[in-house]
Parts: sequence; C-alpha cells; structure tokens
Amino acid sequence: MTTTTKRRPAMDHRMRDRRRAVVSEQLRRRRKTVASIAVLVVLVIAGVLITRSPIFSVTTVQVEGLAASQRQVVREALGIRRGENALTVDLEAATTRVERLPWVAAADVRRLPPAGVIVTVARRRPAVTLRLRDAAWKLDAHGVVMAGGRGKGLPTVFAPDADAPPPGEPVSHAGVRQALGVYRRLSGPQRADITRYDARRPRDVRVLVSSEVARGLGNDRGLWIRIGEPEQVVTKMRVARALMRRLKATGPTVPVAGLDVRVAGNPVAIRR
Repeated sequence: MTTTTKRRPAMDHRMRDRRRAVVSEQLRRRRKTVASIAVLVVLVIAGVLITRSPIFSVTTVQVEGLAASQRQVVREALGIRRGENALTVDLEAATTRVERLPWVAAADVRRLPPAGVIVTVARRRPAVTLRLRDAAWKLDAHGVVMAGGRGKGLPTVFAPDADAPPPGEPVSHAGVRQALGVYRRLSGPQRADITRYDARRPRDVRVLVSSEVARGLGNDRGLWIRIGEPEQVVTKMRVARALMRRLKATGPTVPVAGLDVRVAGNPVAIRR
C-alpha cells in the first residue's frame, strides 16, 4: 500500500509571513507612540519645573544708554520685576512700554544670561522749540513732542495756530511738518545760522538767519529767507549765501529786508 503525503500550498507560507509582518509593524508603531508620549510628558514636566524654578528668576535689570536719574523711570516702564521667570518674560511687550516714554526714540530689551534683562535705550534729542500762541514745546527732528518749555540754544518754529499733541506724539500741523522738513535737509553749518522757522503758511516756509550772518546788508535784526517747500533746500541756501556775499561786496544802498530763493535759479533780494 502506497502512502501519499499532502504538501501545503506555497500561498499558506506567504500569508503566514504577511501576518507576522503586520503584527511586527503594529508593535513597532505602538512602541514609537509610547516613546513619543513619554518624551512629551518629560518635556512638559521639565517645562513646568523650569518656569517655576527659582534658578531662572530675574535677578538683575540692567539699563544702558541713560543717566542714573532716568534708569529708574525705564525700569518702571519696563514692567519686569525681580523674581519673575526670565525665560517667560514678554520682551516685545516690555519694549513697547519703554518706547512709549516721550523721550525714548528706540529701545532694545534682551535676556541677559543666566537670569537677567538688559535694556539699551536711544534717546530722542531736542531739535527745535515749537512756539504756539501761549505755550512752547521741545520737539525732536521728526516733530515728536518731548516736553514743555523752551530748549536752550534751539531754533524756534513759529506756528501760533498749531496744536501740540501729548508728549510722545508727533505734531500734525502741515506748516510745522514742512519747517521740520527744511530743518532735516539743511547741512550742519547752514542749520547753525538759522534762529527761527516761520511755519504759519504750509508750503511757504521762511527761515531767519542770525544778525551776524546778515551783517553788512543794512539789517541788524537778522535776515528772512523765503524757502518755500522743503525741496532743494541745501541748494537754495547756497544760492542765498552767494547772493548775500554779492550784496555785501557791492554795498547795498537800500537795506535788504529778505531774500526769496523759492526758485533757486532766480533768487531775489527784497529791499525795504
């Protein structure tokens, strides 16, 4: 009698291998998921410990770029207190608070390892005194109000119909903006000769040069120069200087009341 042995089809082996591969992949994914959760839990716990740890509490608030009398003002505006966590301090919000101070042009607030904060402040510089009807304010070169009162040695911008905004805000009066446009475009020596800007009429700015510059023109009160709009300002002032030299050389028979250089190529001397 002959015995016949049955063989399993090759398909059974492939299916068994496939099931093993699926189970292995599932186990690998589960291990990866568990590991990721464990890492996340560790990170959360570490974050909580760091944010609450006294090791990272702010111990110093350093202010640079200012005199001692102003550093405390900046510290108060900063709003960061010792004992706060240095890693969670909102530096952007702190910077905004410092820059709201009317005499601050810009501020840079950074962390100072291991647990400090450093603030570097750039101050506004008073450029002119804005003279209104019954008040005076110090402005920087861009028209931002810094404080009330006259600035010693500063030229005056005369605009009796203007209104001064609160300190820290820019003046919006068109004539004042035009006058400051002239101021910013002048070279250093040209700017030093001017004692007053007439900003009553927008687009028609006049500047008053000192009596020393106007000496020899029959005018001992200074000389008004009509600039017009703040365009080609340096060229216009050079033309005005050249015209003054020519008038002084010839010796004016009639005192000169002012110069009109609104058109730089055609300057005019205004006689009294």
